[in-house]
Amino acid sequence: DTEAIFVGNLVSGATDALSRDLADLIDGKDVATPARPNVAFAKPDPELMRRVEGTYRNDRDQAHDIRVDGDRLWFGQWLLLPTGPTTFFSPQDYANVEVVSGPDGAIERLDWARPDGTLPWRRVAGDVAADR
Repeated sequence: DTEAIFVGNLVSGATDALSRDLADLIDGKDVATPARPNVAFAKPDPELMRRVEGTYRNDRDQAHDIRVDGDRLWFGQWLLLPTGPTTFFSPQDYANVEVVSGPDGAIERLDWARPDGTLPWRRVAGDVAADR
């Protein structure tokens, strides 16, 4: 059995892949070559970004605020880059993030799809832009 401690100072999906596969690499096992993200970026939609602002919580009881700063959308300290009308890309973990709205059009959650599965972040506090 091999144990490894991985320390990285780059917040990136590439770092996640290396950390995940490091023990197998040390043991000489074959690992799949990580796929480079093929992402087509879109023009930011200021209205959608304003609507997305708020506080979100996942099933692990972690909470993060989403804020707009100029033409950028921030999930805590992570940048979300627009890829479509209701989708974003997180370069920090190579996740595709989908904004999910309810029947009334209100944003209910963000579905955070990573290579290892999808984690829903439910909206727990409303439109912080309206509170400014």
